[in-house]
Amino acid sequence: MAQEIYKPWRPLDDIPAELMVYALYDDCEGVRVLLADVQTGLGPPHLLINFDESEAYRNLDECRRLKTFGEAQGFPCSCSLFTVENSRWLQWFNDENLGIPFDERIEYKHYSIITQADFIDVISGFEPIVEWLR
Repeated sequence: MAQEIYKPWRPLDDIPAELMVYALYDDCEGVRVLLADVQTGLGPPHLLINFDESEAYRNLDECRRLKTFGEAQGFPCSCSLFTVENSRWLQWFNDENLGIPFDERIEYKHYSIITQADFIDVISGFEPIVEWLR
């Protein structure tokens, strides 16, 4: 398999370079990640990323992903949001389904949110809703 490439993802123009996870929810509204600017701390505003149609997600402490940091292209980068090309996790996801997609019309994407303490990955066939909560 080709080398994984972490490409900066900028769904809004005014997203700070360094973010921290304020909260992570998995409920009837989907997988939602609430982020804060490292420079301003935990107070508002918060960036909400809502994957209302996610297929899978995982959250690991960033120090548990040292192999990924060492092998993937795209690091270091002054941002926290990425899409992943040639994703091994997405390949594993497809292999687990025996290559049969849930819906053949949907192309699934691997999104990564990388902070100083968290490494969150989400697989979704739909672009998440991203907005500032002020």
